[in-house]
Amino acid sequence: MVNWISAGLCAGLAAAVLQAAVLYPSPLTMMAFYLSALPIFVVALGWGLGATAIAAISGGLAIAVVTGAKPALAFLIGVTLPPAILSTIALRSRPAEDAPPLEGEPQLNGRQWYPEGRLLLWAAAIAAGLTSLGLLLVAPSAEGLKATLEELMTQMLAAMGEEVAGPELDQMVALMTFLLPIAAASVWLIATLVNMKLGARLLAAFDRSPRPWARFGALTLPRRAMWLLPAAIAASMLPDMLGVIGSVFAAAMFTAFALAGLAVLHGLTEGMAARGPLLGGLYLALILLNWLLLVPLAILAMLDMALRMRARTAAHPPAGRD
Repeated sequence: MVNWISAGLCAGLAAAVLQAAVLYPSPLTMMAFYLSALPIFVVALGWGLGATAIAAISGGLAIAVVTGAKPALAFLIGVTLPPAILSTIALRSRPAEDAPPLEGEPQLNGRQWYPEGRLLLWAAAIAAGLTSLGLLLVAPSAEGLKATLEELMTQMLAAMGEEVAGPELDQMVALMTFLLPIAAASVWLIATLVNMKLGARLLAAFDRSPRPWARFGALTLPRRAMWLLPAAIAASMLPDMLGVIGSVFAAAMFTAFALAGLAVLHGLTEGMAARGPLLGGLYLALILLNWLLLVPLAILAMLDMALRMRARTAAHPPAGRD
């Protein structure tokens, strides 16, 4: 059996290799880059914080030797810290008789495990916080961020042999200043969730899963979190860099609520004969329409938080339903 020290060393080096793939840009290496947290999630969930610390040290040292101290620090904060925090939270449990499972908490052997809806909110907060930190390191003000993006876009366009100046460049920079923080937070959140889910699946495949995981249709956000999305949207309207950071948190929370709304639809369609075609059509619409469907999904999540629609449906199943 692999001990925790060996597991940590292997995970740290694997994560460092995946992180370093960004030095050779291509679609394949970008995919590897976004999977760099996967080995850390595996070792954090399967072997605990000690092994995670070994992974962080070994991976950080490897990156420091090859590329320098700053990329190593980015590795420690951006790649190893989120899995360490989320895995520690995910491994919390309590006796099942202490409270009823109001948020879809999975139960096993008399233990009730930390609800995955709250894990989703923690992941959104971490993604938004780290994205905000990255933006502040690039520029401490909105004007500075705009100037940096303008310079970056000018260089990109020059590399492609195109020259854009004046109002057209200003419009492109304004659009990038608006979209980049939003996209970064959402992509970071999705990548974190995918890595955590893949890590849990890998551990389950080798009978080392430390906790049970509920089905996606049971994922529920706590009622008290309903104010988070409106508060983040309100913060995005603040002036200067406060508004930029507010938009980052709004994007992360919006993505989290949309995922929760998707879980509501999974839960409401359980037991339906046409469930497959319905969900297939939904995912096809998500691919084609993309963000246009996120608004109704986020609203659906809030309605479920307020009205507990899935609980009511389960309590009154339709005729013929088992």
